[in-house]
Amino acid sequence: MKKEDCQVGMVVKFGADRFGLESMPRGVVIKVNPKRAQVKSLDQAGKWPAGAVWRCPYGGLVPVVGGHEVSNEMTMRSFEKPDDPAVKAWSARQKAMEAKPKSLQPEDKHIMHAIHEIYQRLDEVSTKERNALSNKINLLFRFIGREVSEAEVESWILERT
Repeated sequence: MKKEDCQVGMVVKFGADRFGLESMPRGVVIKVNPKRAQVKSLDQAGKWPAGAVWRCPYGGLVPVVGGHEVSNEMTMRSFEKPDDPAVKAWSARQKAMEAKPKSLQPEDKHIMHAIHEIYQRLDEVSTKERNALSNKINLLFRFIGREVSEAEVESWILERT
């Protein structure tokens, strides 16, 4: 990979031959430097645990196309460790990606039901719980690719019943 092609938040495979590993572990680029990128591993790399930060030359990085194979794993980590630099970089990269078409896809029905439930619960909970629910609903908006208003969810639910 060339330095110009490497961006923060990009999911890459790295370092198998240099570190004597059988397969290349996956990681998220968390910093781009003049000669090397800092990569936070998503997989265990030999004796090093997942989450280790590596400085890798750009020639040793291989992009994972679109990064979609790790999106569920990173989504779950974003709930557990929102301040993790790899999660922040991945999240910024996901926001920068093209949004889905405005019309809802059939697989989005579960997400719409979850958004509806959160909107219903927001009025009944304390401030601390409201913050947690807001984080969850924002993540669901990212899955759909846009924000969905409460009125839009209500009309969508009414159309389905």
